[in-house]
Amino acid sequence: MRTILLKKCYQYIIFIIAMIFIEFFTFRKLDFNFPEYFSLDFLFFCVFASFIFFFKRSFIPNIYLMIVFLLFMILSFTNIVMFNIYGNVFSINMLFDVGEGMDVFSWSFIPLKTMFFYIFIYVLMGVLLVLPSFKWKSKGLDYSLEFRLVFSTFLVGLSLCAFSFLLIGVEKKYNNRYGAIIENSKYNFMQYYASTSKNSAFKKFGMATFFLEEYNVYTIDKQAIEADDEYNDLRGYFAKPQNTDSEFTGILRDKNVITILAESIQPFAINEYLTPTLYHLLNNGLNFTNNYSYNKTDHSEMISFAGNKFNESGLQTHFVEYQFPFSLPNLLNKNYKTQYFHDNVGSFYRRSEFNKMFGFEHLYFHDDIYPGEDMWSWGSANYTPDLQTMNKIV
Repeated sequence: MRTILLKKCYQYIIFIIAMIFIEFFTFRKLDFNFPEYFSLDFLFFCVFASFIFFFKRSFIPNIYLMIVFLLFMILSFTNIVMFNIYGNVFSINMLFDVGEGMDVFSWSFIPLKTMFFYIFIYVLMGVLLVLPSFKWKSKGLDYSLEFRLVFSTFLVGLSLCAFSFLLIGVEKKYNNRYGAIIENSKYNFMQYYASTSKNSAFKKFGMATFFLEEYNVYTIDKQAIEADDEYNDLRGYFAKPQNTDSEFTGILRDKNVITILAESIQPFAINEYLTPTLYHLLNNGLNFTNNYSYNKTDHSEMISFAGNKFNESGLQTHFVEYQFPFSLPNLLNKNYKTQYFHDNVGSFYRRSEFNKMFGFEHLYFHDDIYPGEDMWSWGSANYTPDLQTMNKIV
């Protein structure tokens, strides 16, 4: 009995060390600091490892541990590949886009050195797990089913309780700190965080805990949301054909559409005497106050053109050619000539790339607006006045 327990303890320790190593390697490859709440992942590994004490012999735990370890390595490798391509860690909702992803897949995305290194680590793990079978020969002694059941249940329960208490403590801490953010949310803050700020949540909570929270969002909590009356009312509303005609329908027919995106402007800057045109537009036009913006220049531009929120990393034009059939420029291209103007170089925020994808027919940047003239520079006093640029455009 003692020999068998020693084998199981050895397998338990080797498995946890291997899982920690893979997590550490993953964070190094992503250039992330080690997670602040790594203890959550450590306890998560302990829960999985504790099940081996239920098995009678050592070869079944070996198979079980190798399967779990393989899945964790695949998850790690996928995160490394996805981050190199998109700048974002892997997310469960990406599984819904597998078909689209395969259309643009290339073997050049796969880091071969990392892949072969993982294969080596996996083989080494297998060798280390079977090593005790040759070193510690059992002499037919065994421990009873009752002992195995009690001992494994105790270890699993202990690890699970420790994990749950720590997780609840972390969730309570962040719910108290960021309660205003999730006041109208169906999720606690960690689930909200995992579903909206994936890279940040991944860095903070670790790989295993991050995907556990994501799983809760996309399965358990999704069922609760789908049972919500308000959610079903909205689904029913959007499922019906909508009559979009209103009192404003047609009043701008055959008029030009001019969109001016002003960065960092605030309501107090709109004054009847200092900014009379903006004041007139605000008070005599349509003023939409219930909208969404994002504290990043190119993201807010994308939102204004496409009407939807983008992920943290924005558009990955280096790898994907996007289609936006319902963007404002594409909708207007049927009857209008669409043009984009910006007094900066086209490579800044890759505007020359993604604005083509949004459907603009003509793009004009600094060299087009001010041919032969040096561009203004950040932090200097030579900024080009907006009115001067507008006169040039007109």
